[in-house]
Amino acid sequence: MRKLLLCLLIGISLVDVSSFSAPERFVDVVDLRGTDLKTRLLVLSLQGIVNRQEPSLYILWESKRINPTASERWLKYYREKGWIDGYGLISVEEALEKHKESLEGAVIYDPGLPATINIAVSLAGIENLIVAHPDFIPLLKKLGIEVKRDLRGKFKDEVEAHLWQLENVLPRCNRSLINLFPTEGDVAIYRVSVVDYVIVNKGCSIGLSVEEHSSLISEYYERMDKFSIVLGYPEDSRLERPWVSLTSKHGLLNVLATAFSPNFSFHSKMPARREYVQEHEFDVDLAPDKIYIAFAASDLGLNNMQDFYYEMWLDKRRGEVPISWWLDPIVADFCPGIVEYYYKTKTPNDYFYSAHVGGRIRPSDFPYLEEYLKRGQKYLDMCSLKVVAFSNHNKKDEAVFELYSRLLDVEGFSFGFGPEFIEEFWYVDDKVWIVPRFMGDPKEAYEAISEYIDSSERRPLFIIVGVGLWHFPRVKDLLEIKEELKRKYGDEIVFCRADELMGAAKAYRSLEGRAGGKYRDILIIALPTLILTLILILLLYFLKALR
Repeated sequence: MRKLLLCLLIGISLVDVSSFSAPERFVDVVDLRGTDLKTRLLVLSLQGIVNRQEPSLYILWESKRINPTASERWLKYYREKGWIDGYGLISVEEALEKHKESLEGAVIYDPGLPATINIAVSLAGIENLIVAHPDFIPLLKKLGIEVKRDLRGKFKDEVEAHLWQLENVLPRCNRSLINLFPTEGDVAIYRVSVVDYVIVNKGCSIGLSVEEHSSLISEYYERMDKFSIVLGYPEDSRLERPWVSLTSKHGLLNVLATAFSPNFSFHSKMPARREYVQEHEFDVDLAPDKIYIAFAASDLGLNNMQDFYYEMWLDKRRGEVPISWWLDPIVADFCPGIVEYYYKTKTPNDYFYSAHVGGRIRPSDFPYLEEYLKRGQKYLDMCSLKVVAFSNHNKKDEAVFELYSRLLDVEGFSFGFGPEFIEEFWYVDDKVWIVPRFMGDPKEAYEAISEYIDSSERRPLFIIVGVGLWHFPRVKDLLEIKEELKRKYGDEIVFCRADELMGAAKAYRSLEGRAGGKYRDILIIALPTLILTLILILLLYFLKALR
């Protein structure tokens, strides 16, 4: 008996007892890939409430091509950084059971009136309710989660629902965040991805169309704080600019997000240092006979961050050609750890340029533009951004050019979302403004750029080629463009980053200035001689005429 007890004690002493204790920062993971809208709403609303205290609930989401998916890769990255200690998969029901103590109950939306989904999302944030389809009522009863609000049959249409929310819900919401979440049609299952962030921050959610309900949207916007974030995306891409313009008129900031923006209630809680550094090269030895070309990859702010720039950042050939990457510095507030990752993993051929100046606006519509730029400079400094890209929606506005050039500590601007203007570039004070000559599918870029080069005899040329990330390009697409252009134009082509392009354009101005000064000196010296010669000729002419 004593021998048996001794063996047991020795055996226990050899076991790592630390394995029996749960990690301090253990994360529950629910797999939402392939699930329907009602399941996503249920789990994402739970996630938003649970993560308000600490980041402890995470979801897996689809990616287009990569496996493991982006959501799986970020989870692994966070553990490698030591920001979480571990994670494990649980079912939807297990997640509800485990975290139901964080809830006050549930709100049931009306499937016959999708606009009530937005009302439910807003109520979920301020009342700690999960958003549930009527199909989930039996499960809620089983788990002892009480239905606190039932929106079925409460409203006749979406306008009545939003008018009720305007008076009864919005006053209780966070006035610095509002979400545009279209719930009609097929887009809702994708736009739902950011709901957890809205709920964790007690934001208000609306499903109104800027095409049909702009006046009602304005009533919401008028009650928001200055510089509030307007999250989300309209139901159709053609409405993007009208939506941004309306938002801008009310002094609010757009942060665009669509299908690939899950887990920001989690990402925003990561304890990364918000200091991001990159090197700049503006001192360029200009070759006056060259064609300078910079690839600039861009699309929506939060999508880029979560989905590895639409998976292009993970391309094994990244670094073989200079690429400048679109980064709205305001995303550091949404995912500081993800931004840190990009800065840590960039190659010497990667360069970040600023998408807007801390939130998207249309400058000509924005009532507090000077204040926007001054507060935006702090974001630019935090992310070490010296080139700014933005569009004023096909409008040239001298007041905008002057204000941006005077107030921002940057070297230059990429102006317009593609060739919005005939002018190629210009200077305002000591800043250079360059209009991109292409934006879209890189498979169409070679023809467009080649045609542009052939149409201009001037050298040097400064060309920004916008790479539309929504086409899910690969680095090889850009390498093929490079090879085709080199084949046609030879050593005349120089591929560079956005900072180097701006540096070359500024060097050209300096060269023009020196050339202009040289010609002025020659003219000053030669002019008296020319005048005297002309007088002598005229005098000889008159003397000859007198004879």
